[in-house]
Amino acid sequence: MLIIKSTGQTSKLVLKKVLQAGHQVIAYVRSPGKLNNQLNLPIIKGNLWNQSKLINWMKQSIQSL
Repeated sequence: MLIIKSTGQTSKLVLKKVLQAGHQVIAYVRSPGKLNNQLNLPIIKGNLWNQSKLINWMKQSIQSL
């Protein structure tokens, strides 16, 4: 599962719940330092304006299912 904009208050809660449910997650964030990685998940630095990078990671996320 790829979660975009993972540093917001709601997204952090979603990340925690999804990981607790046993799902594999990749966080796609603009500022990795804002995400306290106590959840031990892969973090990809990027922004929504870099569409080619975002599409690449979305494809990889789908292939890992």
